[in-house]
Amino acid sequence: MAVQDDEREVEVREIVGLRKGEGRSGVDAYMDFTARDRPYSVPIELKSTTVGSVSTARDVGRDHIEKWRSRVWVFGFYGSGGSALEGLLALGPDDMEPWISRIDSYIGPDFMIGERVARKLEMDDLHVICGEKDAYALDDAKALYKRQWTENEYSAEMDLPNGYSPNRMLQILRLRARYLIDRGPP
Repeated sequence: MAVQDDEREVEVREIVGLRKGEGRSGVDAYMDFTARDRPYSVPIELKSTTVGSVSTARDVGRDHIEKWRSRVWVFGFYGSGGSALEGLLALGPDDMEPWISRIDSYIGPDFMIGERVARKLEMDDLHVICGEKDAYALDDAKALYKRQWTENEYSAEMDLPNGYSPNRMLQILRLRARYLIDRGPP
């Protein structure tokens, strides 16, 4: 049975001398060094494989593209059993740019579609999705936009003393539509 990706990435991180990052939703690792008496931490994207090719996130979005453009990539190549490291490869942002640009071009039309679809949502759509109200409560906004905002952000978006006007809720509906299209399938 093959070693899990996480175990391989821990091994690569230790061999290369990288500091652990935040993991799946953040930075995989950091390369810390000092140059001209200033400390630096370079974000690292770690990938490992037992088949000679590497996959990325299933739901690649614009946030991935921007993140990838700022990272150094370190690849660990393992034998088919998953336990023997056979090689390492490190590539900088410039080295990865042709590949990142191809991914960006591939998903670009999806995001243009998403932007256009979100702008097409109208008040009738809001009424179908959230009901027709003179004012919407905080719970209505949270039911629609989920955990995309903090409590402070929800409060800051209120345009009525304790809630949201239909126009503001339509804006939130459009934001939610953009989010759903940007994140891709679950």
